[in-house]
Amino acid sequence: MGTEQNAAPKVSIIVPVYNMERYLGKCLDALTKQTLSDIEIVAVNDGSTDSSPSILRAYAEKDPRIRIVDKPNSGYGASMNRGIDEARGEYIGIVEPDDYPDLVMFDKLYKAAKKHNCDLVKCNYYRTYEDHEEPEWNLHGYGYDTPFDPIEKPRVICTVPSIWAALYRRSMLVGEGVRFRETPGAAFQDTGFTLKAWFAAKRCVLLRRPLLHYRMDNPGSSSKTTDKVYTVCDELDGAEQFMRERPMRAGAFAPWFHVGKWGKYRWNYDRIASELHGEFAQRMYDEFTTARDAGELDLSLFADISRCQIAYLLDAGPEAFVERYPDGYPDDWQEDAFAKEMPAACAAVPEGPSPAVTIMVACYNCESFINECLDSLKAQTYGDFEAIVVDDCSTDGSVEAVRAAIAADDRFSLVRLAENSGPGAARNAAIERSHGEYIMYVDADDRLAVDALEKLIGRARRQNLDELYFGAQSFFEDAAAMAVMYEDFGGRASFDGVVTGKELFTFFSDRGQYFTQGALRMVRRVLLMKWGIRFPERIIHEDVMYGFKILVHSERSSFLNEPLYLRRQRAGSIMGSKRRSLENVQGHLASIGFVRSWINAHAVELDGAFLQAAGREVGLWKQLVARDWATDLTDDEKAEFMRGMAPDERVDFEFDILGMGQAAERAAAEWRESQTYRLGDLIASGPRKVKLQAKALLSRRKVDRM
Repeated sequence: MGTEQNAAPKVSIIVPVYNMERYLGKCLDALTKQTLSDIEIVAVNDGSTDSSPSILRAYAEKDPRIRIVDKPNSGYGASMNRGIDEARGEYIGIVEPDDYPDLVMFDKLYKAAKKHNCDLVKCNYYRTYEDHEEPEWNLHGYGYDTPFDPIEKPRVICTVPSIWAALYRRSMLVGEGVRFRETPGAAFQDTGFTLKAWFAAKRCVLLRRPLLHYRMDNPGSSSKTTDKVYTVCDELDGAEQFMRERPMRAGAFAPWFHVGKWGKYRWNYDRIASELHGEFAQRMYDEFTTARDAGELDLSLFADISRCQIAYLLDAGPEAFVERYPDGYPDDWQEDAFAKEMPAACAAVPEGPSPAVTIMVACYNCESFINECLDSLKAQTYGDFEAIVVDDCSTDGSVEAVRAAIAADDRFSLVRLAENSGPGAARNAAIERSHGEYIMYVDADDRLAVDALEKLIGRARRQNLDELYFGAQSFFEDAAAMAVMYEDFGGRASFDGVVTGKELFTFFSDRGQYFTQGALRMVRRVLLMKWGIRFPERIIHEDVMYGFKILVHSERSSFLNEPLYLRRQRAGSIMGSKRRSLENVQGHLASIGFVRSWINAHAVELDGAFLQAAGREVGLWKQLVARDWATDLTDDEKAEFMRGMAPDERVDFEFDILGMGQAAERAAAEWRESQTYRLGDLIASGPRKVKLQAKALLSRRKVDRM
């Protein structure tokens, strides 16, 4: 397991330690159990005064791969540079002692680095809290598993620094002089180091899977400091000087460097004392004026609100800027009031009918999270919408919570159904009452990113779309939800053009990237009305049919590759239930039957690529049915389902869906004995379409919404 003393390990992992006794053991446990054994762990003790040194010694006695470097307290930057000097590995990783890696992290990073001969490999990470964690898709949109030079994708320098979710070629760090600033007591050295690494690296690769657990609620973390007014400025100055020393690469990075700087200055402006805003705004004014005069300030690269904020600073001056923003200037997804008063030149969304979109929210016993959902709508940077909340006969305090939340906002309305009918019926009720140019829905336990409508309506109107398909990101209610299910919406191919819905469906199905969720599409309302598209009622998986009806009729579809829908994963939801029931099987079978019927009716007008894609997706749904039937359904549920089928339907179900061998033979024997059996029919037609009675069975049931 250990590495010979004089042999260079594959990876050196630097752990800077200062008074981390609470978390250090968990971090070291994860490091010593890495599936890549050829590592060394360089623990740099920065004069800790708690029990951290004794914890390090105890682990080092058990594992010779741990080397302890003791030094007087001199700060994070000095500790990191000492670790780089001490490291002997081909590659260097960094793990802070209050975080911890997945056990496969360095194995996967190292293999990717060697496979692609990389200077730098980065991965996504988890934001970890005491009671739950959420994946952070920091690298979303830059392409995974494909090597690139950062000058080809210079926007990548605007991602969160995340120095600890990476592997660096040691010879690159040493040869290029990529170091940390060592200002005593300073902070934010990760900002400068990360930028220098991006500027220096010639060959990089990104991994989609989150591999590092980044702790968000450590009260002793240095990121909680509220002083050091100009420290982040100094870090950026050092990184910029490093960039200027490489003139052949600086031209690609400089415009994006200023985009990233604006975001970091926004954060700094927000955290410093208000009496310092004037002098800091002056520094911002001076630096961005210099960038503009040098021809490096490309305002088209900024998000719309940021672009308008910079324009206001440069046009009106720092004093007026501080007067307008006495407490802080909001981020691109935080500001509603300013969005309404943006100059026309900065408006992101083209003119069009009002309201631009109707947002449907089906609500059933959602008291504990409906406010989060509605707050995400009220916080939208684009406010021309109507939201229709349909209560499906909730038995908790949902109705009262909704009324309180929407009382002061006339964009919202509440509709109550006469009887519990399920999410399909609730959404259909909202469609009938809708007035928006476009329609979309948000589940009551989910949220929208606050700039979602601005981006969706802007894109849909610019491209005159019937349907806009878009991305999502999962977040977890608690650790139990993570154990039940995990949906990874990231890593999909981008598609910026305009095609028919069938062509877009084929594009994603061919890549194994098609998601059936109806919440991930915004559709023109007249399309729904023209073709009578509604949700099937009293079944679950109702999204599948709804989405299919849209895609086969849409003449202008596209995809916005951004995680604008925030999907809550919780163990108590319909989709989050670990055990599947008869309703899951019936819902999928109803979808299979509908898609088959539609394709049979339109086969002569469909191309082969679409037919193949549809067949592939139907095959996946069949697999889900067979899995749920075999693993989750009780004998009573199976018997109830079979009682509703004729013998020939049962044979088709057994052979075509389940392929259950002996059980299928038994069903076939029953069929042969029936008066309806005809051998010629069996040979000529093969498996018939499954004539399921899902609606009839389900109409006798109440459908729990959540």
